[in-house]
Amino acid sequence: MSQTLKEVTKNLKDHQRYVAPVIRDLDTGRAYTVKEVNQIPKGVDPSVLSPNARRVDLGELICRPVMRFIPKYWHPNSITMINHCCNWALLVLALICDELPYHVRVVAYIICAILNFLCMMLDCLDGMHARATSQCSRMGELLDHWLDAVHVPLVVCGIGFSLKFPDWALFGNIALSILLYNAQLMVYHHQRVFVQTSGVEAQIGTSLFYLMIAGYCHLPADHTLVRTLSNLVCYSSLIVTPKLAWTFISRFDRSMVERFIGFCVQLFIPGMLYLMDYIGIVEMLILCTVISWRVTGCYVMHSILQRPYQGFDWAIMIWEGLILWSFFFMEPLPVSAFYQKLLPFVAPSFPFHHLTVQRCLPYFAYVHIAYRNVAELLSNYKAIKKLD
Repeated sequence: MSQTLKEVTKNLKDHQRYVAPVIRDLDTGRAYTVKEVNQIPKGVDPSVLSPNARRVDLGELICRPVMRFIPKYWHPNSITMINHCCNWALLVLALICDELPYHVRVVAYIICAILNFLCMMLDCLDGMHARATSQCSRMGELLDHWLDAVHVPLVVCGIGFSLKFPDWALFGNIALSILLYNAQLMVYHHQRVFVQTSGVEAQIGTSLFYLMIAGYCHLPADHTLVRTLSNLVCYSSLIVTPKLAWTFISRFDRSMVERFIGFCVQLFIPGMLYLMDYIGIVEMLILCTVISWRVTGCYVMHSILQRPYQGFDWAIMIWEGLILWSFFFMEPLPVSAFYQKLLPFVAPSFPFHHLTVQRCLPYFAYVHIAYRNVAELLSNYKAIKKLD
């Protein structure tokens, strides 16, 4: 049957892959057309539109009583930035708890539980406050999901280190959590659907685990109770996280699978260096966090700007290649070699005496890629504001 030029153009737009692809609901088998997809409220998965689907938003249930204490003039983005600072404070406190005296350690773990719960509430409150005060913006949406790419590995590393996960399990849980969030944002970017996960429930459980650690932190690390709880949380997470990730991966087409595999390879390199004892836990976390922030964060930004993104960053590969080359093909190069003439005037306790250039490279990579992320945000600031 012949079609007019207008109908042909409309059909071509309807089948354009990036702008609004047809989504097949894997639960019901129904294929949604572009027009139907556009009618679905933003941030809602088509499968939850079934009248039989009921999901209690636990975060909203917990945070709703707190809403009245937040001044209406507060900008939601300020809540997002407070949440970001709290996540870093939580990680630092979790990493130094073991070095503290017993009574201080108990208080520190309790503070970790409170901080983690506060981070969960702030993550919910920024969006709730924005909607309640009509301050919703694309920049707020960007900052919320953009910084979550940093928060996810920080939270997992903090609880994994506190529970004394084995090295392989600690990296495995960090990597899986990053891959889960990356897969979630890939579906959002390519299919324009943001499917919610059980993040609130997971963070409530994490706070409870911190409280349990505070209760038994007087026991030795090899005590049966300590090892039982650690193994229970560790292996449960290693089982549950891939199952959650499969919810998103099962929606991938071939090109998305290829990009996801490339992202897995980028994450594998810091883990390999960590498990081979070339780098420590902090350097491994720094590399994993910057990879997550760069790639997954770019999915967030390009989704909001409605621009295609290939899910790959050459700067990350160059830094990883440089780090691998420095460890495998170079002798350890002490940082003190760069200030040899100043050594007589530098105290023996100067903190950089024991460092090598190889161990500093992950920090240089983080600073460089963080700078690129912030620079890209600033360069697109006007374009994002125009969308509001």
